Amino acid sequence: REEMYGGLADLFLDPGVTKVGHGTSSDLRWLRADFHIFVVNLFDTYLAANTLGGYDGDGLKHLVGKHFGIALQKEYQRSDWRIRPLPAPMLEYAATDAHYLPHLYVRMASALSQQSRLADVLTAGHKACVSDAKPLVPLHLVFKD
Repeated sequence: REEMYGGLADLFLDPGVTKVGHGTSSDLRWLRADFHIFVVNLFDTYLAANTLGGYDGDGLKHLVGKHFGIALQKEYQRSDWRIRPLPAPMLEYAATDAHYLPHLYVRMASALSQQSRLADVLTAGHKACVSDAKPLVPLHLVFKD
């Protein structure tokens, strides 16, 4: 845990780096509870999809399909991710999901900007980062100016 905290904590706390995820509420709780890692400057593609509307679904599979015409395989979505070492197919699954997140961010942030709704999604991301969090992180780090 110490190695993870030292390597990731600074990155996750850096307000100059936008973190992109999909449906991150459970991930945020897990990072806080198990590793005392807090996240700032979060863009959640799930929140973006719900704000934009016009999708057949709000899952990552639907978003990637709509934007890139790719059918993501989701057979490992409900797997036990605590096992170590992770089997190669699970690593490939995670890498494939993660590959599309920055590309979705670019497209969705642009669409949200055109609708003047980007601030709504970023604010929702900030709220998700601090929900049920203890005040261990100075608020000026959570809310980017």
